[in-house]
Amino acid sequence: MITNFKNIFVLAPHTDDGELGVGGTISKCIENGATVWYAAFSTAEESVPEGYPKDILKTEVKAATNKLGIKEENLLIFNYPVRKLNYVRQEILEELIKVSRKQKLFLLLATFTKTTVLLLMKVCGRLKILRC
Repeated sequence: MITNFKNIFVLAPHTDDGELGVGGTISKCIENGATVWYAAFSTAEESVPEGYPKDILKTEVKAATNKLGIKEENLLIFNYPVRKLNYVRQEILEELIKVSRKQKLFLLLATFTKTTVLLLMKVCGRLKILRC
């Protein structure tokens, strides 16, 4: 059962993808004692409507992940350009490798495309991956 995993890594292309895509699962896993890491790769500043602070989505993901129970030190926010993540795929993979070397992670929840998830499986071979 998914809630039996104790070390979970959530990958979100944009700041709201993780909590919208797997927020309920995150919450349930934390309630069952899991440690959750969350990485958002784009704060989508280029897409923020006029009149809002450019960092509004970064502020919102911090509040949302806090509400879900993710520790602040387990929240990784990157500022790669929105809709151009495929151009920085290697940099993203290198960041994932750094995290996977530091932490003993067992389950990866990803809101990426099937192709990206398959690539992640090759890089993070020891993780069980659930594409959401």
